[in-house]
Amino acid sequence: MYRIPQSELIVLKLEKGILEAARESRDFEELEEKVQRLIQEATRIMLGNLLTAIDDEMLADKEKEELKVVGNRTRGIITTVGEIKIKRRLYEDKETNKYHFMLDEALGIEKGKRVSKRMEKLMLELGTEMSFRRAAKILQYLVPGISHQKIWEEVQKAGEKASREVEEKREAIFEDGEVPVGRKKIDRLCIEADGIFIPQQRSEKKVGELKIATAYEGKENGKLKNKRTVVGLTDGETLWEQACAEFSWEWDLTGEISIDIGGDGAEWIKEGAKIFPGARYHLDAFHLRKKITEALGFKQEYCQAVYKKIQELDREGLQRTFDQILKPTQGKKKKKIEDLRSYILKNWEGIVQVPKEERLGAIEGQGRHIITRRMKHIGARWSPLGTEHMGRLLAAKANNELHRYAGSELSFKRETLSRALAKVETASKRKAHHQSEGAWLRASVPALAGPNQDKMWVKKVLKPLTLPVSCGA
Repeated sequence: MYRIPQSELIVLKLEKGILEAARESRDFEELEEKVQRLIQEATRIMLGNLLTAIDDEMLADKEKEELKVVGNRTRGIITTVGEIKIKRRLYEDKETNKYHFMLDEALGIEKGKRVSKRMEKLMLELGTEMSFRRAAKILQYLVPGISHQKIWEEVQKAGEKASREVEEKREAIFEDGEVPVGRKKIDRLCIEADGIFIPQQRSEKKVGELKIATAYEGKENGKLKNKRTVVGLTDGETLWEQACAEFSWEWDLTGEISIDIGGDGAEWIKEGAKIFPGARYHLDAFHLRKKITEALGFKQEYCQAVYKKIQELDREGLQRTFDQILKPTQGKKKKKIEDLRSYILKNWEGIVQVPKEERLGAIEGQGRHIITRRMKHIGARWSPLGTEHMGRLLAAKANNELHRYAGSELSFKRETLSRALAKVETASKRKAHHQSEGAWLRASVPALAGPNQDKMWVKKVLKPLTLPVSCGA
């Protein structure tokens, strides 16, 4: 049973601990850390006692007569106040012979789950921002003992969940024939795609291409309006089907809608136009400028001449311009210019598809901010599975949905807990009515009358708690 005096004793121990910490600490930083640990310890004990009391009240619930108790089990949950030990009863269903932990089911905690939802959210937030070792170092300020391996494990579980979810959406549409109705109708949708090469380990390949597709409704004040992103270490066709499934739940793609797909000219990106009916592909301005600068940056007038012919959409004139540029050029520069000409002519249809004022060019920035910053700039190498899982989580984070992949899929049974908690509170009030806190302290704490009664912590902390509380006028 959850008793008020138990909680009071914990608070008294906390007060004593803070006094001792203040006396022994060498500086304020040490004092702050010690006080934090003391508060966490008190919270863990009180919360553990409360959950045990709720489990006791569940035992008396007459609605559960079909269950019988077969024993007690203790489990640990790592929370933001440290690891909480929960002792609860194991029940067996008399009809089905299945076993249940009623408290776990009421709290919505999955079997084998060792991390609370709030702590897992912190792990995912930090794990998608920095290396796992650095994330563990930061979390250890909050909860000692958190390892980088534990953060890695939680990231992998969440990433697997995200990967499975997007694949289930793809299968529902492209294999089961389900037709989703997007929540929003729009006239035009912009989609851009790119591939980012990630260094690999424990793989036959040195690099893996993590594909990214971002859709948005347009630009507003220089920002992408209502964007959604899909990322995956998969083939182009699968990525586009997953993207189509994901975007179809956000936007209604079944009606009359103009869809523009932009990319750097890679064949898998061009294939996206086949997935979205009526879509038109074009080469985005960023990659075009990048290619021209890499090949012709050594002479500005060459760049301007090529830009002019592209703006005029003069293919024959562009051919003549390249012929003139190539005549005096030799060696590696000539090879780069020939490759540039081939690249532009190969993607000419994609260049002329969209009017100049409507051309896209946001995917490079999206890839850099969503993927490259976390997966390449800190010098990490990734396994194929780790690449896939982290990519899915980074997409979820870009969509402001990272929290959905933390915690249990079981529901929190508020009604069941409230019913048990009401009984706990009633029992506590009944105990408090029969015996005041001050009377209990005077009878139960020997220090008030023993050899330590003249010590400062007794006189200043314990004795005031035994006095009646007075209210000011």
